[in-house]
Amino acid sequence: MRAATGGTLDEVAAEAAGALAAKQPHGEETRGEEPPRGEAPAPDASGAGVGAPAPEASPTGDVVERDVTVVNPVGLHSRPASVIVKAASGWGTVPTVTDLTNGKGPAPANSMIALLALGATKDHVLRLRAEGPDAAAAVDALAALIEDGFGET
Repeated sequence: MRAATGGTLDEVAAEAAGALAAKQPHGEETRGEEPPRGEAPAPDASGAGVGAPAPEASPTGDVVERDVTVVNPVGLHSRPASVIVKAASGWGTVPTVTDLTNGKGPAPANSMIALLALGATKDHVLRLRAEGPDAAAAVDALAALIEDGFGET
C-alpha cells in the first residue's frame, strides 16, 4: 500500500516486513538469533519483536490506549482497513492496532497490509494505541470508526 501511495523504499520495506512478522506464529523464530537483514524480528509474548527496543515515551509523554470490539459482521476486511488507513494518516502520530483476541499485532494503523494480517473478525477486541500530542484525537477517531462498524452494521 505504501508503494502505491508514493512511500519511500524504506517505508515500503518496513511495511512488508511488518506484515510478514504479523503473519508469523508467536515463537516460530529461534530466540536469540538475529533475523535476516531486512526482516522484522518475530514478536515475543509482549507483542514486541525480540531484540526490539522498548517503546520510547513520546516527547509530550502522551500515551493513549483504548480497547474496542469489532462489531461489523465481516470484521476487518479490505474496505474497513482502507478507512482506518485513511483516518490514521491525518495525525502527527502513527497509531497501532493489536488484536487482543488472537494475539496478533501491533500493526501500524497506516498500513492496510498489516491491518489485514491481524485477521480481526466480528467480536474481536482490538487495542488502539498512540503516542504524542495527537494521540487522544487519533485513538478517538479510530475507535469511533470501529465502534460504528464502519457503517456496515
